[in-house]
Amino acid sequence: MAKVTNFLMSNSWLWTNIVPCYCSAYRALYIVNWIYRYFTEDHFVHWITWICGLVQTLLYADFFYYYFQSWKNNMKLQLPA
Repeated sequence: MAKVTNFLMSNSWLWTNIVPCYCSAYRALYIVNWIYRYFTEDHFVHWITWICGLVQTLLYADFFYYYFQSWKNNMKLQLPA
């Protein structure tokens, strides 16, 4: 696993183009999974999981906003410090 991480970090194109798309898709499917399981499974109410996942999604949303803005304007991603 460490070799995969090193490869992703060393390959600039892959890191800036593929990884953010993967993270966005993962997060979106994560939320869809909650909704699906809520309506199809009896007693699927795990509040701690939902609250922690929601906080994590909100923290990712800030990054996704800046990533989308840089992609839309065809600029290099630059996060505020």
